[in-house]
Amino acid sequence: MTLTDPTDDLWVIGPGEDDWDPFPHSRPWVDVTGATVRHGTGAVTATFHFVDLRPGHWQEFSLRVASDQPFRRALVTTDRTHPGGRDRLLNRAEDLLSCPGLRHHVDYDADTVRIRLARECVGDPAWVRAALQAHLFREWDAIADNPHNTGPVPTYTRRLAPPAPR
Repeated sequence: MTLTDPTDDLWVIGPGEDDWDPFPHSRPWVDVTGATVRHGTGAVTATFHFVDLRPGHWQEFSLRVASDQPFRRALVTTDRTHPGGRDRLLNRAEDLLSCPGLRHHVDYDADTVRIRLARECVGDPAWVRAALQAHLFREWDAIADNPHNTGPVPTYTRRLAPPAPR
């Protein structure tokens, strides 16, 4: 499934605030222009596309998976000391889960972040719905974008089934 998103539809929220506000400035390294999501035979894969992804920022890229199995959220976090990112898998209660099949790749030249989540890490589901989001964290606030809509909170994709066996 391919998702497209306009540029400069960023949102900001500060500490203690309950609502996101439109962010009036350009931040190309967090500005998502689109994404692809695939539910394959071995994994759920999401690839984010950015205006101008840059190293050196504290950013988080999220793939949320809802399905006929328990909820899972794969996160990739980059910062100055880990420009290639670190990944982790969480359940709905934010507990850290073991998942040797979670992989990611941050490609600053191609302006992409890919998250690959093995199907066994999400309970081998019959279908998945995915929600993607990118955050840029600063000392005093967070800026967000997603490829689903022009709002601050992503919607989920339609149900995606894995390919039929041949």
